[in-house]
Amino acid sequence: MLGEERPVGEDWHSALIWRAAADFPGRPAILSGPVAKAADETRRFRHRATHNYDSFRIAEISRTLQAAEVLVAELPGQLTAFRTAIEPTPDWIGA
Repeated sequence: MLGEERPVGEDWHSALIWRAAADFPGRPAILSGPVAKAADETRRFRHRATHNYDSFRIAEISRTLQAAEVLVAELPGQLTAFRTAIEPTPDWIGA
Protein backbone atom coordinates (compact mmCIF):
# COMPACT_ATOMS: atom_id res chain seq x y z
CA MET A 1 0.00 0.00 0.00
CA LEU A 2 2.84 2.39 0.80
CA GLY A 3 5.17 1.15 -1.90
CA GLU A 4 7.41 -0.77 0.48
CA GLU A 5 8.91 -4.12 -0.38
CA ARG A 6 7.31 -7.15 1.25
CA PRO A 7 9.55 -8.94 3.74
CA VAL A 8 10.67 -12.36 2.58
CA GLY A 9 12.23 -15.41 4.19
CA GLU A 10 11.30 -17.74 6.99
CA ASP A 11 11.02 -14.90 9.49
CA TRP A 12 8.86 -12.61 7.34
CA HIS A 13 6.11 -12.42 9.99
CA SER A 14 8.55 -11.14 12.58
CA ALA A 15 10.25 -8.85 10.08
CA LEU A 16 6.88 -7.32 9.19
CA ILE A 17 6.09 -6.56 12.83
CA TRP A 18 9.45 -4.90 13.44
CA ARG A 19 9.24 -2.98 10.17
CA ALA A 20 5.88 -1.63 11.34
CA ALA A 21 7.64 -0.38 14.49
CA ALA A 22 10.24 1.58 12.53
CA ASP A 23 10.06 5.04 11.01
CA PHE A 24 10.70 5.08 7.28
CA PRO A 25 11.18 8.02 4.96
CA GLY A 26 7.71 9.26 4.17
CA ARG A 27 5.91 7.42 6.96
CA PRO A 28 5.98 7.26 10.73
CA ALA A 29 6.13 4.03 12.68
CA ILE A 30 2.81 2.20 12.67
CA LEU A 31 3.37 0.50 16.04
CA SER A 32 5.12 1.63 19.18
CA GLY A 33 7.86 -0.57 20.57
CA PRO A 34 5.65 -2.08 23.31
CA VAL A 35 2.86 -2.88 20.86
CA ALA A 36 5.31 -4.45 18.40
CA LYS A 37 6.73 -6.53 21.26
CA ALA A 38 3.20 -7.65 22.19
CA ALA A 39 2.41 -8.52 18.56
CA ASP A 40 5.63 -10.52 18.33
CA GLU A 41 4.78 -12.41 21.53
CA THR A 42 1.37 -13.41 20.18
CA ARG A 43 3.02 -14.46 16.92
CA ARG A 44 5.52 -16.64 18.80
CA PHE A 45 2.74 -18.17 20.88
CA ARG A 46 0.79 -19.15 17.78
CA HIS A 47 3.89 -20.84 16.43
CA ARG A 48 4.57 -22.68 19.71
CA ALA A 49 0.95 -23.75 20.06
CA THR A 50 0.70 -25.15 16.54
CA HIS A 51 4.15 -26.72 16.22
CA ASN A 52 5.09 -27.78 19.75
CA TYR A 53 1.89 -29.33 21.02
CA ASP A 54 3.76 -32.28 22.53
CA SER A 55 6.11 -30.01 24.53
CA PHE A 56 3.75 -27.08 25.12
CA ARG A 57 4.35 -25.23 28.39
CA ILE A 58 1.13 -23.86 29.83
CA ALA A 59 3.05 -21.51 32.14
CA GLU A 60 4.04 -19.43 29.11
CA ILE A 61 0.46 -18.49 28.37
CA SER A 62 0.39 -15.68 30.96
CA ARG A 63 2.99 -13.77 28.92
CA THR A 64 0.86 -14.18 25.83
CA LEU A 65 -2.31 -13.10 27.61
CA GLN A 66 -0.56 -9.95 28.84
CA ALA A 67 0.57 -9.27 25.28
CA ALA A 68 -2.98 -9.73 24.02
CA GLU A 69 -4.22 -7.21 26.59
CA VAL A 70 -1.68 -4.68 25.30
CA LEU A 71 -2.88 -5.26 21.74
CA VAL A 72 -6.55 -4.87 22.69
CA ALA A 73 -5.86 -1.66 24.59
CA GLU A 74 -3.34 0.01 22.28
CA LEU A 75 -3.58 -1.31 18.73
CA PRO A 76 -6.80 0.41 17.60
CA GLY A 77 -5.53 3.83 18.68
CA GLN A 78 -2.15 3.32 17.07
CA LEU A 79 -3.71 2.24 13.78
CA THR A 80 -6.03 5.25 13.84
CA ALA A 81 -3.11 7.59 14.57
CA PHE A 82 -1.11 6.07 11.71
CA ARG A 83 -3.99 6.42 9.27
CA THR A 84 -4.44 10.05 10.31
CA ALA A 85 -0.72 10.69 9.82
CA ILE A 86 -0.61 9.28 6.30
CA GLU A 87 -4.09 10.33 5.21
CA PRO A 88 -5.17 13.41 7.15
CA THR A 89 -8.80 14.47 6.97
CA PRO A 90 -9.19 17.38 4.58
CA ASP A 91 -10.13 20.67 6.26
CA TRP A 92 -13.31 20.91 4.21
CA ILE A 93 -14.81 17.76 5.80
CA GLY A 94 -15.02 19.39 9.24
CA ALA A 95 -16.49 22.62 7.88
